Amino acid sequence: MSEEHLLTGSAHSDATAERVVTREQMTAWIEQLVTRRGVLSGATTIGLAGLAGLILGGCEGQQGDTGPAGPAGPPGPAAVGPLEFNFKVVSLNQFDQVTVPEGHSAHVLYAYGDPISPDLGEYSNLGTESGLEWDHRAGDNHDGMHFFGLNEAGELDPDSSNRGILCVNHEYINQPLMHESADVSRDLDGVRNSVDEVRKEQRAHGVSCIEIVRDDATGRFTVVQDSPFNRRITALTPMDLNGPAAGSDLLVTKYSPDGMEGRGTLNNCANGYTPWGTYLTCEENYDLYFRDERTVDDESKEVPAEIGYANFLAGIGVRVPGGRYEWATLAGHPEEQDDEFGRFNVAPMPGLSADEDYRNEGNQFGYIVEIDPLDPQARPRKRTALGRFAHEGVWPAYPVDGQPVVFYMGDDDQLQFIYKFVSAATYAAGSTGAPLDTGDGYLDEGTLFVARFDTDDLTGRQTGVWIPLRPDNPELAAVNGDANSPFAGLFGTLDSILVHTRAAAFVLGATPMDRPEWGAVNPRNGEVYFTLTNNSDRRGFEDADPLARVAGDEGTRDEVTEFLADREFGEVASNPRGPNSHGHIIRLRENGNEPAALGFAWDIFVFGSGADGSANFSGLTADNEFTDCDGLWFDSAGLLWVQTDGRQPDGNHNQMLAAVPGKVDDGGIDAGNNDVSLRRFLVGPQGCEVTGIDMTPDRRSMFVNIQHPNGAWPADPDATMAGESGRARSATIVITRDDGGPIGTA
Repeated sequence: MSEEHLLTGSAHSDATAERVVTREQMTAWIEQLVTRRGVLSGATTIGLAGLAGLILGGCEGQQGDTGPAGPAGPPGPAAVGPLEFNFKVVSLNQFDQVTVPEGHSAHVLYAYGDPISPDLGEYSNLGTESGLEWDHRAGDNHDGMHFFGLNEAGELDPDSSNRGILCVNHEYINQPLMHESADVSRDLDGVRNSVDEVRKEQRAHGVSCIEIVRDDATGRFTVVQDSPFNRRITALTPMDLNGPAAGSDLLVTKYSPDGMEGRGTLNNCANGYTPWGTYLTCEENYDLYFRDERTVDDESKEVPAEIGYANFLAGIGVRVPGGRYEWATLAGHPEEQDDEFGRFNVAPMPGLSADEDYRNEGNQFGYIVEIDPLDPQARPRKRTALGRFAHEGVWPAYPVDGQPVVFYMGDDDQLQFIYKFVSAATYAAGSTGAPLDTGDGYLDEGTLFVARFDTDDLTGRQTGVWIPLRPDNPELAAVNGDANSPFAGLFGTLDSILVHTRAAAFVLGATPMDRPEWGAVNPRNGEVYFTLTNNSDRRGFEDADPLARVAGDEGTRDEVTEFLADREFGEVASNPRGPNSHGHIIRLRENGNEPAALGFAWDIFVFGSGADGSANFSGLTADNEFTDCDGLWFDSAGLLWVQTDGRQPDGNHNQMLAAVPGKVDDGGIDAGNNDVSLRRFLVGPQGCEVTGIDMTPDRRSMFVNIQHPNGAWPADPDATMAGESGRARSATIVITRDDGGPIGTA
């Protein structure tokens, strides 16, 4: 492909974003997929195998498939030895407890409300503690996390397993469980009126950084309450804005007239980490928090012409016009300090300018936030170069000296996109500067790319390209100057492209995906995996005329992509089920196994389904059936861990499975191999999402988060005990083998 096509993505953008797919093409894709899996597992005839050899064997050296897979970085211990599970299957169940394999134990380490300061008492679980205490208590709805090992001197040590700092995201809150009453306080007009309740809610968001230590004899971790490393980062923590959008007029607020700083982080979902020892937290559904007075109680104004395309593209004032938790309704309260509530109203104030109100407050969210876990005094930095969207997480390719630093990201919304960031600077191990300053060198300059997944209907080859989001992309420039386009003027500068990342990705013909959530990079070969959780908006042929091009909103169609597209999206090879109620995992291999490559090969690793489902393309059984895959993580041995968030088969609770990953084009998981390739490891308690995962370097302790349980779990520190009467609490648990051995595989 020419450099121009690689730059603009124009070669297939129309075909990917707009073409109508016939039922016959869709059927052919599924049949081809199932046939390919059978061929590669040796379960088909010689004739089919010969055909597959022509299709797959002829790809060597072409774009998207440039030779055998190899590591993206130093191979390490995961590059050798077979992977075999060392645990028995856990059956699906509906118990209000954590179920782990025979010979394993699980204990609660860190639950909502737990103190991280010796000055506070244990949490009452009655909602009576004051809101300000949550500057030093565990936040709610634990999500992504990472363990940073420490040596005896309190320095980072990637080989340390007995002592470390655990950074934990707190995505959002469960209001009925955090205040004295199940209902928030309101005045006679139904308006929220408790300052303390809102202060608690804002502080229960964000991140915890806590020191933990392990008793090597018992394998149990505890929180060091008086550690100088302990820290809460909340919706109010001062932060620096870094990168190309820092200082932009689009980020100017009353609090930050120069657009260089902001307050807080919101809806912290999945996470990441850097090779230089910092934590990356990700702002996902930030657009749920803001109020736009122009649209409240007037649905006719919830349209771009009324509230402006910039806010519309951000979702502000559209998804929840009054704000999910109505924080902005306390604006002007006599106890309000420094617009702590009023900043969540993004309507421009009459007669004021952007530096006198908070019309741009929403533009300060939706980023990757870098945190130094060893320095509680260091202000977090929002890295605008990595784009602004519903960041689920951010996952590094394995770094190589002299090569760019690369991070992969997903935008968790229906019909949104997969991205990667490639640094302008090349990596040099062993930096001695302050970690966040090191981050400035890699994360503030570079190129943000968005993925387009292609397929050749004749050969079955599945390739893709990375399209750059930058002003010199001629396709963006053309739209930017088109006065008839709703995107006119958005793409003239890099700061505006990054603030309006979704719009730019859409214009460039990136492939709308089925909710890209967690990603993970295989330590054995550098291949990249993404969970595509589900998508009720992807049109199936039974639900809509595939020839229809429908204007406006219909059903629950994504308000950004489809409204502005003036069309609806049906099945494509990379997202072949519509509506997709079960989800699937997709994986890609970069050309030449170079993370910074402009093209890749891809395939689908596994389809979620119930064992008796009509769309059970992966042949799942009672031992591994699942739906709504969400969390995804590789351990250092190379096992892939899969977590779920959604309705599981037969009403069972969410779960975690382990998978042997293989490589792109090996056929993935199917009926011929799933008994040795995919196995259930854990089932969570009632109503929970199983999310967030890490291990100590020795793989003897596994950290897992249990989010928003709605029964009575946990009853006590034993996570495997059923809940008793009391309020449920999100919590981090630690899983160990009773014999002290490694978890997952030998």
